[in-house]
Amino acid sequence: MTLEIEASKANADFADALLALRLGVAANALRAQSSLGLVLMGGPDDPASRRDRTLSVVQALGLLSEALTLLPGAPTDPKSPCGRAQRWAHHGEVAEDVAAAMGLLLVKAHPLSAFIKRVRDKHASHWDKAVLTPWLKEALTGTGHTVWLTYAPDGSVVHQASLDALQFALVPQKDGQALVGEFANLMRASAEAMAIVNMYFDAAGIGFLRECGKADRATDDGRANDAEANS
Repeated sequence: MTLEIEASKANADFADALLALRLGVAANALRAQSSLGLVLMGGPDDPASRRDRTLSVVQALGLLSEALTLLPGAPTDPKSPCGRAQRWAHHGEVAEDVAAAMGLLLVKAHPLSAFIKRVRDKHASHWDKAVLTPWLKEALTGTGHTVWLTYAPDGSVVHQASLDALQFALVPQKDGQALVGEFANLMRASAEAMAIVNMYFDAAGIGFLRECGKADRATDDGRANDAEANS
């Protein structure tokens, strides 16, 4: 089953079509990353798999942060990207709890907002010195040895010390102790936040078509069924 729009109709409001297209790109990226993460979660407990799982989570949160930047402006402003997407999502029958959670994410008032920002700014791509320094200082204390590199079964290099430093920075610390349980809660909340954004963007995409009465729902044999799409 597909929802289609004629080129001439999309051209009637090119700016809206472009925003809807961008939301779709973001939704596809989040879903692809989520699918990859699910596959990796079932992998073995070796250095390469731990690297892939950790970085999958970091990249997913980075994508989530970027997706939220697509909707600046106030939801009460009908001309802003935020206001337009909110209107589309409503017409796309977004669930009330999804809309409420998305509203908190957009204004950075969601319980996860600070964590998303920290991961995006510090871990996903910038790899700040300040993020890695605490682990390195602790690792180099004393006379013991630190595993710096290791090898995966396929012979590729795993930068083990760098992975350990990133994991140390990700997991909340209190009095020198890793709060592993709290980190697990953050991971579950992150997965839920990604699902919220996906559902909201899905509804916005459907609502974009429905709002203008331009949606043509094609059956499996390609024939349009306008009545079903526009009901």
